[in-house]
Amino acid sequence: MSTAHEQQSTKRRGDPFRGGALHRLSGWRLWLSRFPVVGLRWYLGSLRLEMPAMDRARLAACPRPALIIMSHNRSLLAPVIIDTFLRTAKVTCLISPSRAAAWEVEFYEDWGFDIVRGSSSRRGLASTRELLRAFRRGQDLGMTPDGPIGPLYAFKRSILGLARMTSAPILLISANAEVAWRAPSWDRHVVPLPFSTVQVRCDWLQPFTDHTQNAESAVLEKLRNAYLALCRENDTLPYHDA
Repeated sequence: MSTAHEQQSTKRRGDPFRGGALHRLSGWRLWLSRFPVVGLRWYLGSLRLEMPAMDRARLAACPRPALIIMSHNRSLLAPVIIDTFLRTAKVTCLISPSRAAAWEVEFYEDWGFDIVRGSSSRRGLASTRELLRAFRRGQDLGMTPDGPIGPLYAFKRSILGLARMTSAPILLISANAEVAWRAPSWDRHVVPLPFSTVQVRCDWLQPFTDHTQNAESAVLEKLRNAYLALCRENDTLPYHDA
């Protein structure tokens, strides 16, 4: 039998097998959210997006629907990149159920994304079921492999779990800015300066079916290396602080 301390600890962490609380903005916070949402739309619209011909060919060859993967430090750019290059009918994004992430939900919903709330520690099973339902409706699934708290560029096993359950390809998307501010956060979030050029890179890998632990570790490392190959070589360091 679990102790009262263990039960309290589990309640704080969240139970991946239960629904859990979903934090949404309401009242004055919901009203206030319209200002950053409109501002971010203007800002993202000012960026000049480019994609090399080789990457355009890769993107065209990727079967759909797919698991769309972007690192946490580039997720701000995800809506405009997907809207510009993927032109998919619908994307369902996985976002943390935390209070802080409730602001993200308003931003992504404004761009027309469907949202599933969950993470590796909260609403894990519930969010997986919701993602699978969206995939069966023909929707791409978008997520950050290293979110919500890192480590940076680390791919979690949940990515492979979804790839097995859906047999979907894993579409890796990165973005490199010519000049960008790096946020003072754990992921050094990339924020390109307004009106600057952003080079969008992409690649995709076939689904993985090997269930052994050693094979999973090797695949996760392969995914990480493939993603880093799309990033600027020194992207793990601040290359320009405005």
